Amino acid sequence: MARKTNCVKNGVPYYRTSWTYGKQPNGKPLKKEFYGTCEADANKQKAEFQKIYNSGLNIDIYFQLLAPSMKVWLQTDRMKDSSRERYTSVFNNYVEMSNISQLQIGKINNLTLKAYYRALVKSGKSQSQIEMLNKLLKRFFNYCLEENAIIKNPCAGIRVSSYFRDDVLSVDDDSDLIDDTVPVFDESEVKKIRAALEGNRLKALIYIALGTGARQGELLALRWKDIDMKDKTLRITKTLSKVKIEESYEYIITKPKTKKSVRTVPIPDSVIPVLQDWKIKQTLEKIRSAELYEDNGLVFCTNTGRPVDRRNLLRAHGRILAHAGVEYKKFHAYRHTYATELFNKGVSLKTVSSLLGHSSIKITADIYTFVLEKIKTDEVSKINEMFA
Repeated sequence: MARKTNCVKNGVPYYRTSWTYGKQPNGKPLKKEFYGTCEADANKQKAEFQKIYNSGLNIDIYFQLLAPSMKVWLQTDRMKDSSRERYTSVFNNYVEMSNISQLQIGKINNLTLKAYYRALVKSGKSQSQIEMLNKLLKRFFNYCLEENAIIKNPCAGIRVSSYFRDDVLSVDDDSDLIDDTVPVFDESEVKKIRAALEGNRLKALIYIALGTGARQGELLALRWKDIDMKDKTLRITKTLSKVKIEESYEYIITKPKTKKSVRTVPIPDSVIPVLQDWKIKQTLEKIRSAELYEDNGLVFCTNTGRPVDRRNLLRAHGRILAHAGVEYKKFHAYRHTYATELFNKGVSLKTVSSLLGHSSIKITADIYTFVLEKIKTDEVSKINEMFA
């Protein structure tokens, strides 16, 4: 039996029906057309549309396709330039050409996303990549909630870590994924690094990294006005971010992503003379560069006052470790070394979390679980002294 059709669109026969659901400001009717493979299919689409419309949901967004709608949102939503750049990269890699890109927003549910995440895991994607994708989708669907286009955020309740065999820990608020093999420099390695830093223009920067646990971006955004030599403290209020402006990338100093990232951290006594010495050397660099020097007040900058390129810093960091004869670890290892040392000295979890600028104590506990467990075991083992 032939299918009943009543129109041809792009050379393909369809059954078309329509429904008028209101009027435009100019008085013209608001009409929605439905094209089905047969009359029953077209009527089914119309009935679904009528149901959503009558529920009060925003049909202008509900029936939009995910990828094109998210692309417009990324370009217009109010967010930091650095966040927009990062989210756009995630969108390009995991949404725009994915198998969920052409799904209608209102029809994407929790099971849809879980199935997609499982597929990504099987394809070899890391937890950090999927965590960032989930973060992007969650933010977009929150926008859809605010616009009354959906009833519930489909990302709610999803634990990306559950898709991995090992219980990998959550993402810190500076988007740095940490696992249960947190890299730290031991005491002998720190001594070797300090020896290798003699005469190196990065000496003060590495000392501050080890002595305050500040993030790389926070260190590179520090200004001399943020440091109080008398009180031996530094105030972290900014971070250095790389953003795309037109066709090129530039470094800009922005506010941290969370309120708790803004903090005051004590500077170890032994680091103060290193900072003072560096300030004198920087002043000499400023004199030598003369009119070429851009005085931005930065504590750590190039010899012409410009912000330090992160890639150059990481290369220099690698050379320092090689010169010291220390196995390579990421720059973030200085921060982990600082935190681990605080725990070993008996500093409370709450205080360490505050000094690190984590958004919650739970993040600190998750990242340093293995350290806290070891300390607990060592402390409890002291009870053996009762039976000695």
